[in-house]
Amino acid sequence: MHRFRSIRGNHDRVCSRGLWGSSRHPDYFFRCLHWLAYLPLAWLAPVVVTCSLLRGAGVPRREAQLIGRKKGYAEYMRSTNELIPGRCREV
Repeated sequence: MHRFRSIRGNHDRVCSRGLWGSSRHPDYFFRCLHWLAYLPLAWLAPVVVTCSLLRGAGVPRREAQLIGRKKGYAEYMRSTNELIPGRCREV
């Protein structure tokens, strides 16, 4: 577009070459594409945090401590869902 505008006499003409030959607003297209690139990161962060809490240092470490300190905690673990609230499982 810069090259097109720099040619004398093109200031009131329509550029239909290059990207402007296939899109009237390629700048907006690339702006949308830029923001869409953040979607994988937006989904990846909660997945990583959840996995690290459930299988990393969060839940396993805490439950290992509680089994040693609280009588009946092992039974509680067998009868209660680990994370998502819901119906209790049968023992």
